[in-house]
Amino acid sequence: DRYFTYLHDCPTKAEVHIGDARIGISGMPESYYSLIVADAFSSDAIPVHMLTLEAAAMYMGKAAKNGAVAYNVSNRYLHLTPVLAAIAGELGVKAYWLSYTPKGPADLEYGSEWVVLTRSEVFGKNLVAKNKDWKELPPSDKSYLWRDDFSNIVKVMN
Repeated sequence: DRYFTYLHDCPTKAEVHIGDARIGISGMPESYYSLIVADAFSSDAIPVHMLTLEAAAMYMGKAAKNGAVAYNVSNRYLHLTPVLAAIAGELGVKAYWLSYTPKGPADLEYGSEWVVLTRSEVFGKNLVAKNKDWKELPPSDKSYLWRDDFSNIVKVMN
């Protein structure tokens, strides 16, 4: 609660699990979560194992039929959006992208970039309807696809 004060405003009880997301979520129930948020990519040393096809497939398996997986891919050095676009294409799910830029001094100091993967047309339509800045992200070239046994970090350097 000290760091995530907005959790008090959640209409339902939000579960927060701290630790390596891939290991921690592997034991969680299938098709259960409305929203899974992966927010570990802003540092200089990103956890590549969380952005692979195999990891995303597992996260999507834990998301409910009408749920989604949201990735905060904000990073000053790496452009991670094409990796998730390639993953979405490979998994046959929809991807949505939002780039937030601060509008004034009272706003956050830095912007943020998000990618949401979902199997649900309804989730995607609701996302865009609530904020027109969300855009559907077309699949990217398969050369951006990261797997457990391969990643090309040089290809995504800014």
